[in-house]
Amino acid sequence: MSLRTVLMLVAVAHLGFGAFALFAPEKVAPIVDLQIDTDAGPGEIRAVYGGSMCAMGVIVLLGARKKTSDVWLLAAGLGYAGLTVGRAVSLYVDGAHMWTVIFGAVEATLTVLFAYGARKLRAAQHA
Repeated sequence: MSLRTVLMLVAVAHLGFGAFALFAPEKVAPIVDLQIDTDAGPGEIRAVYGGSMCAMGVIVLLGARKKTSDVWLLAAGLGYAGLTVGRAVSLYVDGAHMWTVIFGAVEATLTVLFAYGARKLRAAQHA
């Protein structure tokens, strides 16, 4: 499977989950082990899991293009690196909760994928 195909699949997954979170926060909350029993709860799910995931999906789609794709993948990688650092701090401070470990592993993997993709595409652009 080509790098661009993998990126497209990752982008579609982000857009799909983001749209799901935007329009059904009450169904997303249990998936990410959160409670939305406050007035702000649904809005936070919509913003953080909906809006952010949709934005990341668009960034990855832009990274799957041919021109300037390495810059977009670098941006996606930096975003996921930040999430990975947050998960690492949570593991240290809060302990090893199952979802923290699972989401942290996914985020770390995506960080590496996007960094690898940016490097590979940059090399191809300059070849």
